[in-house]
Order: sequence, then C-alpha cells, then structure tokens
Amino acid sequence: MLSNLKRWVNISNPLDGIARPIQAFFRNMPIVEEQVSSFGSEPISAHTGYWKDEKTAALIARDVLAALKG
Repeated sequence: MLSNLKRWVNISNPLDGIARPIQAFFRNMPIVEEQVSSFGSEPISAHTGYWKDEKTAALIARDVLAALKG
C-alpha cells in the first residue's frame, strides 16, 4: 500500500497530545516534519485544527503543485 509513496509530510502541532514525529515508523521513506501551531492550545483544537489553518493549506498546495510539475 505504501510502495507508491516517495515521502510523507507529517504536519503536527507541538501542543497536540496525540500527534508525534513519525520518522521512526517509516525507516525506508523520507519524512518531512512540519509544525503548525496557530490554531489554539486546547487539546482538541491542537489535534483537529490543522484542516482550518492557512499554513497547512499552503504546505499541502506546495506539495500538490510540485507533484503535478513532476
């Protein structure tokens, strides 16, 4: 299932009690760790707020555009 992935971008919030750096779980794939922390300090906001954040949207758009050029 993961054989077609060339890299993974892990977007996390330092205040998120669930998300963690994931490089140790994907030894054969480059992992890019990005931190986004502009969407609150409440535990649930820290974990689910990624989808409402402009930096998250910019990170996703960057990689989609790079893949399309590709």
